Amino acid sequence: ILSSDNPLIIEEIAYLALQRKDNNTAILCFSNAFNEQPSAKLALQLGYLYALEKKNDEAASYFLLASLSTEQELRQKALKSYEIVSYTPAVQTQ
Repeated sequence: ILSSDNPLIIEEIAYLALQRKDNNTAILCFSNAFNEQPSAKLALQLGYLYALEKKNDEAASYFLLASLSTEQELRQKALKSYEIVSYTPAVQTQ
């Protein structure tokens, strides 16, 4: 149960990396946990981290995945975040 292949252990390591403000390690660990055991919660967390890193395309993909959640609150957060990272201002022509 305390294996480095256990997605729950990998997720905890990711949260520890977040506490240390090590976003790259957090992304790597959350990605590994997500690949082993996908969940809307992990997708939302990855979306937030990619958004922090200004990688909006990756963030948008994870927010869309998270928006498939059956949990309404999580789904709403994901959709709102998707709107933010997908926003492109209209170019006005004169």
